[in-house]
Amino acid sequence: MTDIETIFFVIALQQTLYAVAWGLAGSLLALSRAATFHWMGFCLLSAVAPLLGFLGEVVPRELARGLGNLSFIVALMLVRRGIAVFLHQPSRDREQAVLLVALVALHAVVGFGPEWFVLRASVVSVAVAWIMVNAGLSSARQIRSEFGSWPAWIVSGPMLAIGVAFSVRAALVLGMPQAVGTSVSSRTDFNLALLLSLVGLSLMFNVSLAYMVVSRLVRKLNYLSRHDSLTGLLNRRAMEQALRAEQRRWLRFGEHFAVLLVDLDHFKRVNDSFGHAAGDAVLKAVAQTLVQVARQVDRVARFGGEEFCLLLPHTPGEGAELVARRVRQAVAELEVVWEGGSIRLTASVGVAACARPEEPVSRLMMRADRALYQAKAEGRDRVVLAPAPGATLPASAAA
Repeated sequence: MTDIETIFFVIALQQTLYAVAWGLAGSLLALSRAATFHWMGFCLLSAVAPLLGFLGEVVPRELARGLGNLSFIVALMLVRRGIAVFLHQPSRDREQAVLLVALVALHAVVGFGPEWFVLRASVVSVAVAWIMVNAGLSSARQIRSEFGSWPAWIVSGPMLAIGVAFSVRAALVLGMPQAVGTSVSSRTDFNLALLLSLVGLSLMFNVSLAYMVVSRLVRKLNYLSRHDSLTGLLNRRAMEQALRAEQRRWLRFGEHFAVLLVDLDHFKRVNDSFGHAAGDAVLKAVAQTLVQVARQVDRVARFGGEEFCLLLPHTPGEGAELVARRVRQAVAELEVVWEGGSIRLTASVGVAACARPEEPVSRLMMRADRALYQAKAEGRDRVVLAPAPGATLPASAAA
């Protein structure tokens, strides 16, 4: 077995293992199934393509090489489409279909004989370069924005490198065909370097694709661990982390902050009268309303059930009370349409501003909770501002 043949079999084995890995990722782990199945198809076809030239008497050698060329082209189209699916980009199916039809037509017209090798090899090399360069350039910006510069270079770099390599091959086929030989399986220095580089680039490429898939999965899991599944707001754990971070800023820079505890009045009546699906719709609508009232720097969380929490950085007690009154009014004006009827409700709000740097977050939340309790006790649909530690809660009025 020659060096070139050995490399072909190494590539076939390598790509087969990658195909198995992508198949397991898509079917068993359910990781970005649409994209991973595209990449599995790419690996399988790119594993078959180099072996077609060694079928011996089963298929004429030139025909097998032509089929190998087309298999490799389809494989690259699959990897490009898989990346587009993964990054939510246009798939470019029409232009890829036109290119494939043109290549099939070329092989059908000129045949597979050695007399047309220069034309076939140059056109196929240009097609490979075009697919890879376009895939690399179109995906680089999106990958950079989502995953960072390093993954963008690792994913797009091999595609661009393959495009450059096949551009050089096209130029050599036209200008110096002896440097390439009669096919990519010819034992020439250029073909040997090209195939060896494809082994390394394929490894780097598949590892970088796996990195993107796992990174997105980790971010998704991290998001789910920090956000409420129904409303999309921060959950209690994430809000408590944000509160501790805000207290550290207060200790370091002396920046005021405040919290609002918002509880929907008589929410159980909504579930009892309209059902839990209606209750979920109300919670989603209230969550959206709170986000609209809040500033961009504020944090909004669902604490559980019908209770919400707002963290207001750079806000003293007076400013927090004004925000609380806007929250109460916005909830009172909210109307949720449900099955031909409408659901309206009110909210009670407890407000507490950080009084001194050494006050624990737990103490701050306790003061806000007591203010909320007083708002409930005095008839609901009102705002109560918690006094500084040691003072007495004042009487409140409906906002």
